[in-house]
Amino acid sequence: MYQNKNPLKGNLELPSDINLKKIDVIAIFKFGDPSVYKIKYKGKEYKVEKTGIHYTQQVGNTLYHNFGLVSEGTFFKISFNTKTLNWRLLEESQNSI
Repeated sequence: MYQNKNPLKGNLELPSDINLKKIDVIAIFKFGDPSVYKIKYKGKEYKVEKTGIHYTQQVGNTLYHNFGLVSEGTFFKISFNTKTLNWRLLEESQNSI
């Protein structure tokens, strides 16, 4: 797991929460393990059809849960900040995994 005390420097996937788009997420945390059910982005709801990847990433004192999801032929990479409890969109593309 890659760690960097200054999240604004270095080659990190999560350089700063400030530049990422906030999204609404319905997730189930069963025994502490999150599963994403639905996301809302740009006013549209997307039901998750497939979760391609889920991994954690420690940046400074913050743990992030990162997911690769597919819905309606669109790939989303999203992240959950366990410190602020915010969900952010990292990437969106029309090519599914």
